[in-house]
Amino acid sequence: MNSRKTRYAEVAVHLERQIAAGDFASGTLLPTEAALCETYGISRFTARAALKSLAEKGLIERRQGRGSVVLNARPSVFRSAWSTIDELLEHAEQVCVVINAVSDVVADENIAGRTGFDLGQNLLHIKGVRYASPGESGVQSPLCTLDVWLHDAYSGLREELHSISGSVIGLLEKKYGQQTVEVHQRIAAVLLPEDIAEVLGAKAGEAALRLRRQFIDLDGEIFEASETVFPSSHFEYQMQMKR
Repeated sequence: MNSRKTRYAEVAVHLERQIAAGDFASGTLLPTEAALCETYGISRFTARAALKSLAEKGLIERRQGRGSVVLNARPSVFRSAWSTIDELLEHAEQVCVVINAVSDVVADENIAGRTGFDLGQNLLHIKGVRYASPGESGVQSPLCTLDVWLHDAYSGLREELHSISGSVIGLLEKKYGQQTVEVHQRIAAVLLPEDIAEVLGAKAGEAALRLRRQFIDLDGEIFEASETVFPSSHFEYQMQMKR
């Protein structure tokens, strides 16, 4: 198992795959916290955290006196409950990335506006598609298109992209020890252009959401920027507020 994942995340991913494979149909109950503790050899705290993760993705609902009810076989790919960079990066490691193209580019006005990099900056541009982790059937579903721009100081990453199994940022941290200390995110409603719709098996012109992120280092500089586009059916915003 990936050493980056916490134990609760490993359990959550396994349960998510079981739900996707139909082992737990909509309306049925997941095992109780006590049963999960026995099955996975985990503490009650870890079991509760795994179930909370599934609830935040919209897969289950925790109901008082009943248990964890399965709601949906397809997880939402965006959850507002991320409160730390570690949680965001952990989520990124739970999806599969397929790289379609890698090229050297120079930031023009369009790229600078999308990424925050300075005009004229040399960058490595990575294009790909993110897929949900396959269930027991092994079938993967496209979640979103992915564009990543890296400062050319990290262009040596090019040789390892063919074997990537998680996120680009995870590979960057592993190879260069680069730490993300701040993430800036912008979300916008857009219409799916035809080329992206074709890749995602969606309809051109349907509602979609675009996420742009800037990853900031210790010096306050952008070293990576990304842009993902999701069909609206793959995107759910959740919020919890307490007085």
